[in-house]
Amino acid sequence: MGIDNLGVFEALALDLKLNASNFNRKIKKFTKETGQELAENIRDETPVRTEKLKNGWEENQPEYDTYIVEDKVEYATLVNDGHATKNGGVVPGVFVVEKGIEKTKENMTSAKANLFDW
Repeated sequence: MGIDNLGVFEALALDLKLNASNFNRKIKKFTKETGQELAENIRDETPVRTEKLKNGWEENQPEYDTYIVEDKVEYATLVNDGHATKNGGVVPGVFVVEKGIEKTKENMTSAKANLFDW
């Protein structure tokens, strides 16, 4: 094998680079779609008294493989996880995040498996 075959390696390197770029785009799309579905499922599970908690859910995608769903309403964690009361009682959690995750997992279909179809 000599210098004459260098073009084959350059073509292979270019092909690998294009496939990696395509793969990253597919991961970004999959992450966004799944994250949006998760956010919707969590909102659906969120109890409503004043709409503040339900409307407090925010989402963003800071990286191609990361999607963040969070609620910065001051009592969001207390509603989700439950809490003790001043008189020693307990308010059970409603676990909206966990329910949203489970619902999202259940909805993962073969369509999402097609992520890796080239």
